[in-house]
Amino acid sequence: MRFRKTFVIETVAGENMLINTAAGNSDQAAAFGINEATAWLWNKVMDIDFDEDRLVSLLTGEYEVGEEVARK
Repeated sequence: MRFRKTFVIETVAGENMLINTAAGNSDQAAAFGINEATAWLWNKVMDIDFDEDRLVSLLTGEYEVGEEVARK
């Protein structure tokens, strides 16, 4: 799996926002608030192929969480 390149992370008023630059005038949401861990993870895998196991490995390697929590 890969993330769409039309999504970018921007900091708005001190908050991480995932912005869909392709949303335009469509019914798709244009921006989502995301936490620090999500922003970190997004930046780690934005240009590589990944699967759930890769995401879990990255999260458990960077944060003090077990595999079960990372999978949720």
